[in-house]
Amino acid sequence: MAGFEGNVMQKTLEVAKHVEAHLDQEIKSLSNLGEDDLERLRAKRLADLKAQSQKKAEWKQKGHGLLEEIGDEKDFFQECKTNERVVAHFYRSTTWRCQIVDKHLTAIAAKHIETRFVKIDAEKCPFLCQKLNIVLMPTIVMVKMNQVEDRIEGFDSIGGRDDFPTSALEQRLATKGAIDYEEDPQEIKHRLGVKRVQKAPIRRGIRADSEDDSS
Repeated sequence: MAGFEGNVMQKTLEVAKHVEAHLDQEIKSLSNLGEDDLERLRAKRLADLKAQSQKKAEWKQKGHGLLEEIGDEKDFFQECKTNERVVAHFYRSTTWRCQIVDKHLTAIAAKHIETRFVKIDAEKCPFLCQKLNIVLMPTIVMVKMNQVEDRIEGFDSIGGRDDFPTSALEQRLATKGAIDYEEDPQEIKHRLGVKRVQKAPIRRGIRADSEDDSS
């Protein structure tokens, strides 16, 4: 545990030093700017903020910020075609671990408006499940630029336990760019104060053709 905490603290210090050096360089650069240069920077900043605001408005019109259920294969392909990044949860209503995923994805969707989050009843879309080779429930598929980039089957890669934190799934989604993610320093401190997640996974998930998991 001490070694784990030491490694995290070392990484945190390295990031802090990098940020401090970057800020020092920015301050030095700003001190050499004239009034015209500062005005151009302000104009560029305003333009960037306006473009960002317009982008967020477009995302909200497309349903970003929510975890929404879609009906069939046609809807899935349409979402992937019209959104740069899509996170799709393939679930089965009788598999209770899918409800755990829904809870976390709902929170992440509200925070990461840059990505479209949807859920699909796997039993109603057998063709799509076969095409994407989905056999475990829950499965999360990450699509970027209309191409499948990554997937999460069960809970192995997010701690191997049912009570994993939302931040664990958030970090996992970010590994292939499904969302934009920078860990909050407060989350690092919180993680250091919590027992380390055990390495041995409980189970990967439930096969789509298996019995209802009520254990």
